[in-house]
Amino acid sequence: MVYESKTYRVYSRVVDEIKKGKLTQRAVAVYLSWLLEKSISKLQEVVETSEEELHPLLQTALDNVERAYNDLCLAREGTADDIKQVLVDENDSYIDNLQIALLCLAQCRHGLMPMQGEEGERTANISSASTNIAAALCILQDNAHPVEKNTNDTRARLCGYLDSLVDLVEALPEEAFLCVTQGVGEYDFAVNSTAKASLLLSLEELRTIASTIDHMADVLSRECIQKSFEAVLAPVRAMISILSQAPNVRAQTALHCLLANRLIEKSEKAIEEYTQDQHTNDKEMNAEDIISSATLCTAGSALRLLASCANNAPAFPPCTTDIVKCAGQLVKSYYKSCCYNRHSESSGAVETNLTKANHFGDVLGCLCAARESLDGVDASALPSNRDREAFARLRNGIMRAAERCVAEQVAEPDLIEPEHGAGWDALSVEEVAPTASAASSLYI
Repeated sequence: MVYESKTYRVYSRVVDEIKKGKLTQRAVAVYLSWLLEKSISKLQEVVETSEEELHPLLQTALDNVERAYNDLCLAREGTADDIKQVLVDENDSYIDNLQIALLCLAQCRHGLMPMQGEEGERTANISSASTNIAAALCILQDNAHPVEKNTNDTRARLCGYLDSLVDLVEALPEEAFLCVTQGVGEYDFAVNSTAKASLLLSLEELRTIASTIDHMADVLSRECIQKSFEAVLAPVRAMISILSQAPNVRAQTALHCLLANRLIEKSEKAIEEYTQDQHTNDKEMNAEDIISSATLCTAGSALRLLASCANNAPAFPPCTTDIVKCAGQLVKSYYKSCCYNRHSESSGAVETNLTKANHFGDVLGCLCAARESLDGVDASALPSNRDREAFARLRNGIMRAAERCVAEQVAEPDLIEPEHGAGWDALSVEEVAPTASAASSLYI
C-alpha cells in the first residue's frame, strides 16, 4: 500500500524541516536526488518494458527529469556554493523542467488509472514517477523562498480536501469496487482491492501535485500545474461516479461518493482560483465557504473513525458510541451550512443580521454537541496511529469551524443573546496540537 512507501509524503517532512532551518542545502540536495532518481528508475522501467514506440511525451518527461538530476548530482560533487547555485540561484530552470515533466506524464496516460487493464503496470509506474517529481518540485520551490500566506492557506485547503478524499476511499469496503472489476464503462480491474489501491494512488499523486502550488509561479507555470492536476483528477471523478451509480449501491457507499464529489468540486475551484491568481488566505474568505468546508472535512474525519471502529467488530472500542454521536452532529452541521448557502444564493431578499447570526448559532450548536461527544473518546483506545492522527485533525477542525461561527456572531451588531443550548456557552477555545505527521483528513 502507498502508505508503507518510504517516500510517502516525504516532501511534507522535508519542507517542515526547511522552514525550521534544520536542513543544510546539501541535505536538501540529497532528498531531491533521491526522489528524482526514483522517478527516473520508474520511467526507464516503462521504456524498457514497452513493446510499442515510446510515447514522445514520456521521452520529454524523462529528458527533463534526467537533466535536473544530472546537474544536481554534479553540484553535490562540488562545494556548498555549487549546490546553492543549483538549488537557489538558478532554480528557475529546474522548476520549469519538473513542471514540464509533470504535465507530460499526466497527458500520456490516455485517462487510465494505475493498475487498470492491460496498461495497468505501465500507468502505475508513470503515476509513481509523477508523484516523486511533484514531491521534488515542492521541496525545490519551498527551499528557494518562503511561502506567502495566501498561497500557504490555499495549499493547505486543497491538500486537506485531498486528504479527506483519501480517507473516504480507505473507509469504503472492497465490495463497493465490484462494479469496476466487471468492465463497467472503460474500467476493468483484476480484483476489488486493486481498484481501491489504484484510486488511492491517484489521490496521493493529486495531493503531491497540489503541494507544488507556489506564489512565485508565472501564468504558464500555474496553467501547467492546473492541467496536470485536472488530467489526473478526471478518471478519479469518473470512477467515483461509477461507484455511486452501481446497482444496489449501499447507503454507506452512496454517502461516501456524495461527499467525495463535494470535495472534488472544492478541489477544482481551489486550483482554478490559484491559476487565475484569485486565491486568498482563510481570514479573507467568505465565512460560509470556510465553515461548510471545515464541517465537510470534520464530518469525514469522524466517519473515518467510525468505519475504523466498525472494522474491529465484534470487539468494538469503547469509544464507538461517542464517535457515532459526533459523526451524526458533524454531518448535520455540514448540511445546515450547505442549506444556508443555497438559501443565500437563491433568495432575492436582503438577509438581516439576526437571520445570519441565528444561522451561525445553529451550526455552532451542532459543532459543540459534536465536540462534547468527542470529549468522551480516549485517543489511546483507537485502533491505529492513523486513527489517532484523524482524531487530532478532527478536534482541530471542529475548533476552526466553531471559532469562525463565533467570530461571525460577534460581528453582528444586533445579535441577541442566544437561547440556552445554542452552544455559545459550551464553546471553549482550546488549542489542540496535532502530531507532526498529522494532516487534514476526511474519512467515511
